[in-house]
This record gives sequence, C-alpha cells and structure tokens, in this order.
Amino acid sequence: ARAPDPSLMGFKAMDPNFGSLIGFACAPGCCATDGNGQRNGLFTKYLLKYIATPNKDIRMILANVTKEVMEESRLCQIPFIVASLSHENICLNVKTADLGISSNVYERKRALVIGIDNYTRNPLKYCINDANDLKATLEHMTFEVTAGFDCNQDEFRKTVETFANGIQRTDLTLFYFAGHGKQLDNNNYLLPLEYNYRGKRECEYIANHSIDVKFVMDEIEKKNGCITVFIFDCCRNYVSTRNIDMQLGLSPMNAPPETLIVFSCAPGRATLDETRNEKNGIFMGNLLKRIATLNTHIEDIFMNVAHDVKLQTGGFQQPYRTSSLTEKLYFVSN
Repeated sequence: ARAPDPSLMGFKAMDPNFGSLIGFACAPGCCATDGNGQRNGLFTKYLLKYIATPNKDIRMILANVTKEVMEESRLCQIPFIVASLSHENICLNVKTADLGISSNVYERKRALVIGIDNYTRNPLKYCINDANDLKATLEHMTFEVTAGFDCNQDEFRKTVETFANGIQRTDLTLFYFAGHGKQLDNNNYLLPLEYNYRGKRECEYIANHSIDVKFVMDEIEKKNGCITVFIFDCCRNYVSTRNIDMQLGLSPMNAPPETLIVFSCAPGRATLDETRNEKNGIFMGNLLKRIATLNTHIEDIFMNVAHDVKLQTGGFQQPYRTSSLTEKLYFVSN
C-alpha cells in the first residue's frame, strides 16, 4: 500500500490458499514508497527488471526484487512473500537454457531442536521422536545440533539463550519446536512441559507460564546470523472429526530479513498428532524424507513436504511458510 501520509498503514497479513503465492511490496502494516519522482514505485521498478528472467522460479524472482528494494531503501521497505505452493520451478518465462546452482552464503550450520511429549495436561505421542530424529538427520548433514526434550519453562528459556549466544554472523541457524502451541491476541506461545492452565483468564497465565515466540526469534535474530530458519511443528491435536473450520494453532508472523518461517499447518489450524510410520508425526515423517536432498533449494524442500502432507491428510493439514530470503540456499550441496 502506497501512502504519502506516514500515519496510514498498509495491508494486514493474509493467508494464501493452497497452491498460491502472495507477494507484498512491503511488510504488513507498512507502506511502500511511491517512487520519489521516478517512473515506477520502488517495488515495481525491480519487479520489471527481473520478472521476464528466463527459467527463473517466481519465488527467486521475488527474492531478487526483495534484495534490491531493501538495499535501495536502506531497509525502510522490506517486501516479503507468503506461499503454500506445492510444485518447484514455477517459471513465468520458460526457455531451454539450464538453470545453475548458486553457492551457499553461510560457513557453519547450527540447529536447536526441542520436543515435548509428557505435558501435565494433554500429553502428546510423537514430538520427542520427531525432535530426536531431526537431530540425527541434521547431524548427518554436518549441522551442530543442540537438543532439549520435555523442557520446563526455565530449561526452555536457558536452552534458547545459551544456543543463541553461540551464533556467529556467518551461521545458518535452524530452530525447531515440536509440542503444544497457542495464540492469544495475535501473540504466539510455545508451551513448556508443566503448562497446566485451569481457569477463566488464560491471557494472564500464558504470559507468565509459557515461551513467547517473539522471545525465541529476538534472541536468535539479534545475533545477526546470515540465514535463519524457524520450524514450528506445534498446535498438535488428535482431531477425530477433522473439522476444517476449527480455529486452532499459531497466528501468522512476518519473516525478518533473510529468514524462512515454516509452520507444519496453516495459521489458525491444527497439526494432527497422528502418524503414518508409527514413529513420527505426519509433517516430520515427510520432512525427514526430503530435508537432506542434494542440491535442492530449502524453499523447494518445504514446498514438496507441504505437497506430501496435503495429500496424506486429504487437504486437512496444509503446511505454510513465509520468507524473506533473497538467494537460493541449500542444506546439502556439492
């Protein structure tokens, strides 16, 4: 939204339908510049520069646009993308030339994985398995992995703080949480082991007895690592009715610069605490099959996972992601 009056705010965040991509010229609640006398607005200027690039995935076109807009505006305008695409290499201008693979920009890969099963109320079945199996897979992919299982609130906070203190500017950082999560007044919370709310005013209880997602993101982002990936595999429920209108889960979040945020289900929806392999949740079962794929852009990995989960759940569970990445990146490359 363009506005000469800075008091006027832009669009609010929107959830894409499955198979859709929404590109914003600026972050939700912010305004795009109106060109400052140039022929086009800043976002359109760079969109026109890149949109006809042959054999370029639409997400990478928008990533290049985002990078140029951020640089020229000196971070005053930060475009971002929300997508639930289930196919890779979606090109607007297809030609027969081969696509190259770009180099990774990070020097070290570090991850923090946390899984909680044995809640005081509403225990879960597969979260510790999911976190443990992801830990083993990431270590095989040369990640340095810190793990926490069945953490209480104090342990959870200290684990995040200790991990974040070790982040360097050239790190690719991954955070994964499996367990219960809740949203309240558009704030997102990860629930520790002892969370046991009973009463009428959960807004007061949850603020003092859970882990605010903003705390986790701030602790990691303030270290200025080069790339960050957050995976929230939470809001788990065994939903026997599979009522598609149930309002559960986390609320949408904006991705800070050079960040990918992945949700195992769409905002406001539930992740099924069910399994197809008798060991892992549906999202993790599919992620483990794909995450170590050689020379595959990380957004393509999660897009393929989203496609698999959608098929397995008959469309009930639809993973979702929001991204501000400006280059293709690979967990494993040659």
